[in-house]
Amino acid sequence: MSAPRPIFLGGAFLGRAPWREQAARFEGCVVLELADAPRDDASRTAWLLARLGEVRPPRALIAHGLGAAAALALVAAHPDAIDGLVILGLGAHGSLPPGTTTADISGLAFVEPGSEVATRAHEEVLARPEPLMAEDLAAWSAFESAGRLAHAPGATLIIAAGRDPLVPVAEAEELAAELPASGLAVLPNAGHAAPLEAAGAVDLLVAAFLARLELVLGP
Repeated sequence: MSAPRPIFLGGAFLGRAPWREQAARFEGCVVLELADAPRDDASRTAWLLARLGEVRPPRALIAHGLGAAAALALVAAHPDAIDGLVILGLGAHGSLPPGTTTADISGLAFVEPGSEVATRAHEEVLARPEPLMAEDLAAWSAFESAGRLAHAPGATLIIAAGRDPLVPVAEAEELAAELPASGLAVLPNAGHAAPLEAAGAVDLLVAAFLARLELVLGP
């Protein structure tokens, strides 16, 4: 069996390319943007299933934020669609700091909100139509992991960030507790935008996960 193909799926609050660093480092990877998917859950799941069908197996889906929520919806409906799953920027509940608005959501995602990469992401987010951002914010606030995890792959890794006000580590730990076969890694100094601000650490964790998955799947 060939090595697992990494498929990176972005969320809603880090701009158009939350995986731009990984796209340059993981040879042969596929990068998908949730912004390109239909808005309703069933159509979004069908869209993601179709995109995965274009990639030869074995497949590992690495998803962030609302993209991770979409990944869980996918495996609930199609358990065999992927061989491994990495979740970032998502906890058991879609909790948000009080008063959070669509205007400041991307700023909360970054440990250094004034950095070039944060500014770029913030501009990309604000360029989206406000009604769509409001829908995404409502979807995030309504997210509950209960009932979505029964069919998650046995090979699942959850990466939490110690400085993420959108997904406290306790929320990621609760999500991991619902997945007995999953692993949990915590990046203590990273924020919600870990794929952009802590790309090196995320890359190492994803690469190690892919290597282990290749061994588990066997020849």
